[in-house]
Amino acid sequence: MFRLSMLLEVFCLLIFFAHQQVIAEVVTCNHNTPVCECIRTNDEVCKFTLDIEMLQTFTRYRVDDTGDSRGTAGSVWRINNGEWEPVDPADNLCGTAITDPECTQPFGVDGYTFRSFIAVNGRIPGPTLIVTEGQLVKVNVINRLASESVSVHWHGMHQRNSNWMDGVEHVTQCEKDNTQRKILLSQLTDFDITSYEDNSEDHTLSFLDWQKSSSLDLFTQINSGIRYFDIDKASELSRQAEASRTYSSDGDGAEIGPVSYWSGLINGRGRHSSVDYINSSLSEFNVTAGNTYRFRLIGAQSLYAYRFSIEDHNLTVIATDGQFIEPVRVDYIIIHSGERYDFLLKAKEENKLVSTQYFIIHAVTLSMTGAAAPDYIEQESAEAILNYNPLEVRSSQYAGIAANRLTVSQRCASIDKCIALNCPFKNFPQSFNINCTHINELELLTDYPNEDLPTFADSRLFFNFGFEGTRLTSAINAQWQ
Repeated sequence: MFRLSMLLEVFCLLIFFAHQQVIAEVVTCNHNTPVCECIRTNDEVCKFTLDIEMLQTFTRYRVDDTGDSRGTAGSVWRINNGEWEPVDPADNLCGTAITDPECTQPFGVDGYTFRSFIAVNGRIPGPTLIVTEGQLVKVNVINRLASESVSVHWHGMHQRNSNWMDGVEHVTQCEKDNTQRKILLSQLTDFDITSYEDNSEDHTLSFLDWQKSSSLDLFTQINSGIRYFDIDKASELSRQAEASRTYSSDGDGAEIGPVSYWSGLINGRGRHSSVDYINSSLSEFNVTAGNTYRFRLIGAQSLYAYRFSIEDHNLTVIATDGQFIEPVRVDYIIIHSGERYDFLLKAKEENKLVSTQYFIIHAVTLSMTGAAAPDYIEQESAEAILNYNPLEVRSSQYAGIAANRLTVSQRCASIDKCIALNCPFKNFPQSFNINCTHINELELLTDYPNEDLPTFADSRLFFNFGFEGTRLTSAINAQWQ
């Protein structure tokens, strides 16, 4: 007993000293910080806090003395002829100008939809977290939602000694309800990438397919087998049962989404098709003539695949899902839910910018694949602006910038076909003049270290996992648990 107690004391001392030696940086990350970065790259630990809450679009929230906001007192604003203004002229909670610092900035999303949304640190989408490869990342997750549990999934990023903290709820970890705080540990490491010399500047683009209804309402209808009804009155259900069921389909009638498309966002901003450009707010990405930029695409959308492009620019894809590949030059990148692509953009030289300094960034769904589709500007899309001018683009300029975009027929010719990466089918219709480069044709830039390669035995085992929703059961190789 004495020996055991001595061992425990020594063990505790070792833990204490080890704890003393760990150097950690705590990063401030709130509604004012869209990018949260660990500056001290030599620190062993980087700490963040993710605060999950429900907020309302087109709403500004009062900021307290600490610079924080909990969404308890808000003021509804709107965009009128390109300018933000309070909906109620008598509402002085946030002042009369959008620049007044008493409140947070409103999220105009697609310029149309007034509804609640799940915010991370008071933002949509949540902040970009920047850390040094190999650091231990500690994330304190606070769930302030009234009725929903949450989990955090790292989407395939290589982790060491913390795989069990990689979401998804009910699969690798328990969900976190609104009475809990949870510390997530993630050792974000990767294989050696020092052979790739990256001198480019960075931009991050995150896609969302924004819906008319909240995600919980859509999930309830879609996953209960009744599909989605785009009506609000129950009496209309009885008269228009099948006719009011909605979904998205391509030109051949194939279903590409379980609900009709509503709008798309890039970094939380976009435009509903019924909204004039002047009353929208698009994300803007600044570049300087002649420089090279690294863009990181994140497919955070849940229902649709997007075909992404930048008007009058080629994309040199250098990585997919965190793995560097032999560079591939393409015109389009098709990105599905949960996928990530990195590409280099070589900005035009100054003498090539005579006619315009602005170019539309365009991501369209795969609904337009019929014979006539190449001749039309696709409506089911998400938009942003590539800006060569140091001055911010005003919304009154959006329509003129968008008017310069080309249709597929104008951009891709039979004698000079375009290239699309990651097609979910073998080929586009011949009229598109687009050749497909499939994901299995890509090659890694560097080999995996030997210790990361699996050791093959004489036999191989195959596991097929299944999750059956209505009975809340799971199966491995069709054996139900």
